[in-house]
Amino acid sequence: QALLDPTAPAFDREGGGETRAGGQLAPATDPAILVPTTAGRRFIDANGNRLHGLPPAAEAVRNGKPVVERIIGVIEGEEATAPTRWLRVSSHPVADQAGGVEAVVSSVADITAVKALERDLNVALDARERFLAAASHDLRQPVQALLLLSDLLLKESLPAGARRMAEQIQSSLGGLGGMLDGMLDISKLEAGLVAPNPEPVDIAALLARLHGEFSALAEKGGQSLRLVAPPLTTRTDPGLLERALRNLLTNALRYAPGGRVLLGARRRGDRLQIEVWDNGIGIADQHIGRIFQDFFQVGNAARDRREGLGLGLSIARRLVTMLGGVIDVTSSLGRGSRFTVSLPLTELEAEGGGRATAGGEAGGTRSGGGTDRLIMLVEDDAVIRMALVLMLEDWSYRVVEAGSGAEAEQLLNSLIDAGEPPDLILADYRLPEGTTGLMVMDMVRRRLSRDVPGVLLTGDTSADRLREAAGAQCALLHKPIQPARLQDTLIAALGG
Repeated sequence: QALLDPTAPAFDREGGGETRAGGQLAPATDPAILVPTTAGRRFIDANGNRLHGLPPAAEAVRNGKPVVERIIGVIEGEEATAPTRWLRVSSHPVADQAGGVEAVVSSVADITAVKALERDLNVALDARERFLAAASHDLRQPVQALLLLSDLLLKESLPAGARRMAEQIQSSLGGLGGMLDGMLDISKLEAGLVAPNPEPVDIAALLARLHGEFSALAEKGGQSLRLVAPPLTTRTDPGLLERALRNLLTNALRYAPGGRVLLGARRRGDRLQIEVWDNGIGIADQHIGRIFQDFFQVGNAARDRREGLGLGLSIARRLVTMLGGVIDVTSSLGRGSRFTVSLPLTELEAEGGGRATAGGEAGGTRSGGGTDRLIMLVEDDAVIRMALVLMLEDWSYRVVEAGSGAEAEQLLNSLIDAGEPPDLILADYRLPEGTTGLMVMDMVRRRLSRDVPGVLLTGDTSADRLREAAGAQCALLHKPIQPARLQDTLIAALGG
């Protein structure tokens, strides 16, 4: 009655309701005529906030406009544990010949079961995010140690057979690291830490560079990769677009063994269409709707990890959506597939006669070594710490090490007394006794009264941790870390 009767009082019993006067629907301004139809009940909106104002039917009468699909929760009683019935209410006013409202037609659907499923789904999604973050972190620690140790092992003089095994171990670890990076990408995207940075992009140059890179991989697999790239320029984020296209190309080459792949672009009205074709195994109709889901893979029922983790297409779709585009697929089982990325096309003239950027890579390579630069290493895992010390010293850095925040503070005191403050702090995020690498960096900077460069290592990919690290004034590397990337990061950090 409180929801459907246009004469019912306001939810908060203060705003005035609607009532019948002389057979007509009219505003009720006299509180004495309000009927307490909401006694013993509480009304809440879809977000759990207590409702105020008019019920849907009364609102439709007062405004003369329909109220469509208003979600209302009805709680019987004031107890915190009182059950809630969820309703979807619509009310449409019916006008008389004079243009006034003579009746209201309302419909109510009980969606309590739907809301319960929605609640359970949100709980499951939260649990999934926590599991992925925890699993990613716990796996990254041993993978990091193995990756560093295998790199050091390959620098030794080994028999041919042992060297082949060591190289295979490092290759397998690289594949595992790629899978963990895929999980990290999902966490970053869901945490909202990736934002597009649009700029003029020469699409032909970007595709040509991708073609040059993937052609060697295709040739190695006995495949051919053809490029069709007319001169088109648009404004988008080159890095995010490139990542999405890399995933599509990797996917096409994986599922077209010994076959042909085409990478091309064309104009379709005011849209830019980038397409990746292959004549591979194709996708069955029942799987088309699932291929963009996390962890879903076609033709890998045994979950062979050499075939990836099933995140490439999921990440590609998220990235393309962020760029304001859509990604679509058409496929024929046994004949191949076509993935299409459609983006807004904005043709731009290159300012000053220069070419638009084609992918966001810095030109040239960094040079320089670690001669006479002192690094304070803070890492609680003894195996990883040992491997890092050996690697840093091999790069000609001087290294002092600590296994906790307390040890780092004692170490800093000794360095200050010796007149040798560190040039850089390389710290793991999670340290014993609730200390973090960020706290160690803050401590060192306060003691030295200057901004000491920092590089933070972490295997933690939770959304909260990513947001915290993103706001820190330091470089951030996620385990497992490739030695070359670590070296480049150190050189860049020490170079300001």
